[in-house]
Amino acid sequence: MWARVSDLYNVKASKTRSADKLEKKWLNLVAKHRIIYTDYVRDRALTGGGCLQKNLDIVTEAIMNVIGIESSSIAAWCCRCGT
Repeated sequence: MWARVSDLYNVKASKTRSADKLEKKWLNLVAKHRIIYTDYVRDRALTGGGCLQKNLDIVTEAIMNVIGIESSSIAAWCCRCGT
C-alpha cells in the first residue's frame, strides 16, 4: 500500500519521498493527533455536560475520521469518561 501512496505522492511532489518515509510521517501525524483528540475528549468530559469552548482543528478531525475513534486507547478513554 505504501508503495502506491509513494507513487501517487511523488507524481506531484517537488521533493520525492520513499514509501518508508511517507509511512513514518503518517505514523507521526497519527500519534500527534491521537494525543490532541484524547485531550479534547478528556476536556469535554471534565465540563460535566457543559459546552466545551475549544474545537478540534480540521487536520485532527480528518485523521480521526481515517483511523477511527475506536482505535488505540481513545476508545478505552471514552468508555471510562462516559462519552
